[in-house]
Amino acid sequence: MEQTRTASIPDVIKLAHQHYTEGRYRKAANLAREVLKVSPNRPRALHLLGLVAYSRGRNNRAEQLISRAINGRADLPEFHNSLGMTYMAMGRPADALATYQTALRLLPPSKSTIDLPRLYGNIANALNVMGRFEEAIAYHDKALAINPKDMTAAWNRAHIFLVRGEFAEGWKGYESRMQLPNRARLINPHKYASPRWDGTPFPDKTLLVHDEQGLGDIIQFVRYLPLVKALGGTVLFETRPAMLPILENFPGIDQLIARKAATEEHVDGDYHVPLISLPGLFGTTLENLPAGVPYLYSGTFKTAQWRERFANSGLRVGVCWAGNLENIPLRHRACQLAQLAPVLHQPGVHLYGLQKGPSAADIDKLQPALQFQNFGNKFEDFTDTAAMIANLDLVITIDTAVAHLAGAMGKPVWMMLSFPPDFRWLLEREDCPWYPSMRIIRQRRPNDWEHVFARVRDDLTRLAAGDRSVLYPSGYTPAEG
Repeated sequence: MEQTRTASIPDVIKLAHQHYTEGRYRKAANLAREVLKVSPNRPRALHLLGLVAYSRGRNNRAEQLISRAINGRADLPEFHNSLGMTYMAMGRPADALATYQTALRLLPPSKSTIDLPRLYGNIANALNVMGRFEEAIAYHDKALAINPKDMTAAWNRAHIFLVRGEFAEGWKGYESRMQLPNRARLINPHKYASPRWDGTPFPDKTLLVHDEQGLGDIIQFVRYLPLVKALGGTVLFETRPAMLPILENFPGIDQLIARKAATEEHVDGDYHVPLISLPGLFGTTLENLPAGVPYLYSGTFKTAQWRERFANSGLRVGVCWAGNLENIPLRHRACQLAQLAPVLHQPGVHLYGLQKGPSAADIDKLQPALQFQNFGNKFEDFTDTAAMIANLDLVITIDTAVAHLAGAMGKPVWMMLSFPPDFRWLLEREDCPWYPSMRIIRQRRPNDWEHVFARVRDDLTRLAAGDRSVLYPSGYTPAEG
């Protein structure tokens, strides 16, 4: 082995692991393979290759490699922990829980290769997905008792309260995101010199509100900016360029600012606040959340332009089936168009794709009779998406920014929701307090798309036959005009 001419196998594995932890997966995998050429069943090399496969979303391969590593060294708790993480990514929380508990039993009382709070957090996440919320909270509490600065545990704990609709405790814990290890990637690349706004009136002052997290999060929470404006002077909103056109002339924003890279100069105000801190500052509960729709609109000119591309008869349905597949933790939200398309193709229904990115090519892989036109890759910004949605009778989508935009426009939208749900969609209910025009069609367990597609097929059949009672959630009547 070339690397071991000057270094031992343990040293090569150590170097490979360093590459892995620093995100250099290819180098890590290459070194691990060199080790396996000399020692084909070396457990730590197999484990490392399994971690690389897991990080790339190749979960079946990861399971195989890590299981082989465990066959060689069943006494190492970190191997079981990694297998549990893989099971979680595969939608097998019960298997993950059992594997994490094995790791916990193997963990020595002295210094260990697995950080105990992290293992407690993994157990809590498995319990959470299984709906065992109180046990999950207890494990997060154990992690925080050992390390009160474990913001990952605090962050995950907050999500449990939020998804249960217990907003007072949830919003408080949600602030832990500001201290997460990956904060700069999740929240904002800048550090602000101005004081953090505490929600009190700020007359004659300037407040900078900055966006965070995904585009759907921005769409959901800009509804708070008019409430912010009512408390003070000038409101600046710093957001990604993709959001600027749809937010032009949005009430509550005095000045829109394009978000810049961390290395560039940025605007600051007398105060600053992250966008998703606003629900907590306004004491948001299920009873008082600002649910008025629409609050985002399509432009008249663009709406007319897009109208020319639509059929004049039948039911016009927009479809989105995948988000950003490079975001591995969120891949479970996407569904297979090959399974969805036959459900949607029904007499009197005209389909229009809203899909952006590589997944748009999935249409070309369908049988010719199932193919439909996709407009998503023609969208220059969200004003095009909004203009197309304005011309549709219904949007059917997974949990992605399209769902948020259709909901913010007050359009009928059926969201096919993967399990476990993100906190904003709460549990079990088929309506959405954030978006009153949205129906939620939920998986009952991980990867349960068959149930979701059956519901979509049956309700779309009823709608195409003229039964509009299925268009909106039960009890919701859209405002006229």
